[in-house]
Amino acid sequence: MSQAHQFTHVLLRRLVLEIPVGTFAKLPAEPHIRIAFLESAWTHAGRGRETALVTGALGARIIEPDRLPGQEAVLIAMPYPLRPTDGFGALATWTRGVPASARYFLLEKMMGSPHGVPRQSWSEWRGTGDAATHFMGSALPLPDIEQLVDVARALIAPPPPAKRRFGWLFGARS
Repeated sequence: MSQAHQFTHVLLRRLVLEIPVGTFAKLPAEPHIRIAFLESAWTHAGRGRETALVTGALGARIIEPDRLPGQEAVLIAMPYPLRPTDGFGALATWTRGVPASARYFLLEKMMGSPHGVPRQSWSEWRGTGDAATHFMGSALPLPDIEQLVDVARALIAPPPPAKRRFGWLFGARS
């Protein structure tokens, strides 16, 4: 198992969703503290791995609040993945003030196409412990982790209000 796989599918998933719920969201809000915490976890995930699989530095940044309204979020960029299911990056997001609302998205490397073109898809981990489930999303055109913000915004956003058909039946004019 590579450092990237251990970090994204095991360690970071547990920190975001499990140990205890919302541990990561409960860290002090200062970006440098959260980023230092992630870098330490990345180093820990590389311990005991083959040298060739320890793939380099981690990048993380806080997502601006206007990109995911009502949410706090951290986007984590990882070195280029070596194997399928290794992550290009991850997005941890939660409703402000509600750490238990955490959601965890990944941009993963997929098996290549027959023509050798790299492929990637988004996924989301849901649940905890033995009930944790890895939901695979659709393929994405580029290995750009910014796409995770768009995916999360689409999945987290409340549905638009339903139009009232037949409002005239209830005295409304349309």
